[in-house]
Amino acid sequence: MEDTIIQEQANTQVQEEVKPDPIAEAKAEAAKEIAGLNRRISQMDKALKDSELAKLTEAERAKAEIELAKTERDMILKETAQIKLDAYKEKSLAQMGIPLELAKHLSGNTEEEIASNLKELKDLLDKTVNKKITETTNQLLSGKAPNQSTPPAGTITRAAYEALSQMDKTKVLAAKTKIVN
Repeated sequence: MEDTIIQEQANTQVQEEVKPDPIAEAKAEAAKEIAGLNRRISQMDKALKDSELAKLTEAERAKAEIELAKTERDMILKETAQIKLDAYKEKSLAQMGIPLELAKHLSGNTEEEIASNLKELKDLLDKTVNKKITETTNQLLSGKAPNQSTPPAGTITRAAYEALSQMDKTKVLAAKTKIVN
């Protein structure tokens, strides 16, 4: 019964952790919409340039089309490179156990720069977390050694048993109290 309750609590915690962040979802949706609008603008620019090309001579039109193709290729290459870098950031963050929300704070134009910055970020996070753990532990202990735990209910230490009178020892044994070292 207790295992079932613990399992239900664990499932609830996992479900809460898996729930997507509404802000992140909104940002992702906005980014998709912006990308779609950018593509639409590019298409409209291309249509405008196509109409301008129609007014040019054959040689001028061919030269302009080549320039347009180069510009479009460069834009696609740049977008592809950015997508690859973003995927690399997310993959690297996941491998290091760092929340993906920190990807936007991770800078770099190459995988090497991102890896270097990620290592610095991980070291800083580890140092900060360890410092906070140490401070909290010291504060909770207030510079004192932790108290030794008391034996569980229904048990008595051998030293405590030996210190009892004969009558009390008889009562302990009659109560079927377990003697522990």
